[in-house]
Amino acid sequence: MGEWLGLLSEFVELWQRSRQARTENPIIDYEKNSQPNRDPWRWRLPNPDLQLILEDHPQTSTIHLTPRRSFGEIIIVLMGYGMTLMGLWFGLETLITTGDLKGLLIILVIFGGFGWLFWLVGSRVTRIELTPDRLTLVVTLGFHGEVKHRYRCRPSLRVTGAYQSVLSMDRDQAMPDFNLFVQRGRFGNRAKYITACNQTQGSWLVEGIVAWRDGLQCDRPATD
Repeated sequence: MGEWLGLLSEFVELWQRSRQARTENPIIDYEKNSQPNRDPWRWRLPNPDLQLILEDHPQTSTIHLTPRRSFGEIIIVLMGYGMTLMGLWFGLETLITTGDLKGLLIILVIFGGFGWLFWLVGSRVTRIELTPDRLTLVVTLGFHGEVKHRYRCRPSLRVTGAYQSVLSMDRDQAMPDFNLFVQRGRFGNRAKYITACNQTQGSWLVEGIVAWRDGLQCDRPATD
């Protein structure tokens, strides 16, 4: 009975944090909280109170985000590095003792695969790049790596966002993450990208991507 009461108490505390985050960080309008940039395909200049870092280059316009990880996520990522090192150790030992290249490859694939999955835990978006015809979301991989997810600018590209569910929050998580959902067309796979943004920042980013998608640049042929 005491365990159930403890779980209920933790859930209520997380729910209160989530509710407070929604109240203190309302959804805002993109244009009303920014200034025009020199090209229509670029991010608009965010108001200082949004605490979003914009970096413009001749062919890219990038918003930099600050990632975060919970203590539990850090432990899992460290386990990923441990799995990778174990795979290398067992693989080399197998190769030296038996000379079996097939066994080496199997070990590396198995341990490397688990390591990769562990590195993906807690991955969050660190940059959102716009070009005239592409959207790129850059997410963390482990502690120092990154993976880029690219989308061509198409009128059918769907972008939405929302705070994560209370049920998916960690007990030591101060505030919910803001999830970006990107989908290619009506029937395409909807991918989820986790950010450390609050709802105010996240809604501004979503509207910014939608404004980019709806601009004239989507009529241009995409380049690889």
